[in-house]
Amino acid sequence: MSIRSLDDVRPGDFMISGQNTAPNKLLVYAGQILMKDHFRVGQFVAGHAGIVTPGGKLVEAMPRGARERDLRETDWSPGHAYFRLLEDYPGQALDACVIARAMVGTRYSFMSYGYIGAYLAAERSDRFDDVAEKLAKHIDRRRDPVVLPLVHQPGPTWNLGVRLPLEAICSVLAEQCWTLTGKKVIVGTKPQVVTPGMLTNQLWNGRGVLRGGAGILS
Repeated sequence: MSIRSLDDVRPGDFMISGQNTAPNKLLVYAGQILMKDHFRVGQFVAGHAGIVTPGGKLVEAMPRGARERDLRETDWSPGHAYFRLLEDYPGQALDACVIARAMVGTRYSFMSYGYIGAYLAAERSDRFDDVAEKLAKHIDRRRDPVVLPLVHQPGPTWNLGVRLPLEAICSVLAEQCWTLTGKKVIVGTKPQVVTPGMLTNQLWNGRGVLRGGAGILS
């Protein structure tokens, strides 16, 4: 079974779009190459991420702030791929959508790639542990808790609310939609230290992840 058309796409699915020649996308790709976390299958190179929401919509972080828009025919092309996680409880995908919609309007983090790159460089050096820790805390800044109508409340302090990212790049927004439901999406990194390539690599290799889309289907 695979996701073979937009008709197969469901709320909670990850949308990954490919690299293009827009200046910001070229910067993303260059940064991912330098950080050695880019994703490539054939001609498809991951460059952007979003979360599918009910009603054929998509929530994505954009330079003017996170938005929800309609999925279009152009979202099924060689430049797009989709991934579906296994739910840990019934309704988890819809909870991810509730969180996604709560993040509409979130500021785009223009400096995140610089901070993420600096963190990874510091983290790989034994001499800069303190710097890495400070960068990790800066990257993982969050808003005040907000109570959301989730099916399943993750953790014993759910009634205190969910702490959404203060600002986010596309891959962080998409990853946090599921992570904040209690799903382990990314391993081996700090919270919000996630690029499109890193996210796509982990989805591609994830256990039980359903994948498809014109960008990766042969």
